[in-house]
Amino acid sequence: MVRSVAVLKFTVLGSGDTRGLPKVGCTCATCADALKTGFERKRFGLLVEHDDEQSGKKTRILLDASPDLRRAFLQYGFSSKDLDAVLLTHEHYDHVGGLGDFFYEGKTIPLYARPDCIEHVFSEHAYGYLRGFRVFEFHKTEFFKPFSVGSITVTPLPVHHSIETQGFVFVAGGKKAAVLTDCRAAVPDETQDAIRGADLLFTDGWLEDADQFKEAYRAFHPGLSESELTELLKDKKRNHMLISEARNLAERVCARKTVLLHVAHAASSHAELVRRYETDRLRIGFDGMTFRV
Repeated sequence: MVRSVAVLKFTVLGSGDTRGLPKVGCTCATCADALKTGFERKRFGLLVEHDDEQSGKKTRILLDASPDLRRAFLQYGFSSKDLDAVLLTHEHYDHVGGLGDFFYEGKTIPLYARPDCIEHVFSEHAYGYLRGFRVFEFHKTEFFKPFSVGSITVTPLPVHHSIETQGFVFVAGGKKAAVLTDCRAAVPDETQDAIRGADLLFTDGWLEDADQFKEAYRAFHPGLSESELTELLKDKKRNHMLISEARNLAERVCARKTVLLHVAHAASSHAELVRRYETDRLRIGFDGMTFRV
C-alpha cells in the first residue's frame, strides 16, 4: 500500500519522453550507457499525495497514465482503488497509453481532462469500453477554474503544445506546486502568474542544445534539410523546452525548486546532466524521485 504522508508529496513515476530511455533499437551514447548501467526513464507520470492532518484523510492523485503505468502500480505498491482522481494533461500516447490498465475495483474514479481529450481518448476507437465498466467519472476542466480533490485544490492552466494541453497547480497545507509538462517555451503570461512563487515546479527539460534538437527532429522528419532544422529551432512553436529555456522560466516565476522531466534519450546521460546543470534549486528528474513540500 501507499505510505501515508504529512505534506504534499510527489513521486516521479516516469521522467522520460514518448520514446523512453533506453530507446528501443537505439545505439546512441546515452542509450548505450543506460543499457550498461540499467538506468531507465519511463514515460511521464506523477503520483501526488497529501495527508490532511485535521481530517486524517489521505488524498492521492495520478497525473497522466503512461504506457508504463502497470509497472508503476507494481513498483510503487498502489492501484486504481488507492486513487482519488486521475488528471490528464493531453491525449498523446505517452500520457494516456496506460488507461487500459485500469479496471473497476469497487469504486468509480473521478477523471479530469479537457473536453476534447475526453472525447477523443474515450471514443469507441480507443478507451471507450471503459465507460461501460464504471471505471471513471468524467469531469471537463476549465482553465483557471479550481476544483478540489480531497484536501488538495487543483487549478488547470493552459500551455502551448502541438495539441491542447493543460498544466496544473496543486495547493494544500499552505504549499503550492506546479506541473507544466509538454509545453513550449512561450508559456502564457496568465499561466506564469498562476505558478509564480511555487514551492516546487515540474517542467520540460527535453534537450540541451541545438545539435540535440536537430538530431531528435531528424528521427521524426528525416527529409528535413539543415536550414529547415535551423528555422525550426528558432521557431517559438517548438513543442518542448530546452533546459536553458526551462531554467529561464523557473527564474522568471521565482520557483523555489524546479525539477526537469520529459527528458529525451538524445540528451546526455543522467550523470552528465546532473554534473552540467544541477544546483540547489534545479534538479534533473529521474524515475522514483520523491519531493515533499
